[in-house]
Amino acid sequence: MGRVKLVSHDAPSQLLPTRNTCDVHLAIAYRGASSNAYQRAPTGSEFDGFGPEARRLLAVSPSISAVVLAERVDWSGASSVFRAKAAEMRPECVVPDPAARLDQVASRRVV
Repeated sequence: MGRVKLVSHDAPSQLLPTRNTCDVHLAIAYRGASSNAYQRAPTGSEFDGFGPEARRLLAVSPSISAVVLAERVDWSGASSVFRAKAAEMRPECVVPDPAARLDQVASRRVV
């Protein structure tokens, strides 16, 4: 095959994407997350049955370790799963530090 020589005034029209290419990309961008692709329904976690009891225990003592918490709720699954879930719940149960709630004005001296 020989090389095709482009004439200077034809070059821009031959370098642009075709209409069909643009339509395909616009259609993909428009569909976005609502494509017709198969999506699995969420199934939950084995931790879901132990969550309410773990939250109750964390509310009573938020500094309890995950291992002790797992023993108290009779967790028999993987300890890494329980530690990760307990770490997600712990910020919800921590009591705020009273010193962190002080409003300090920049021009006022705190004694």
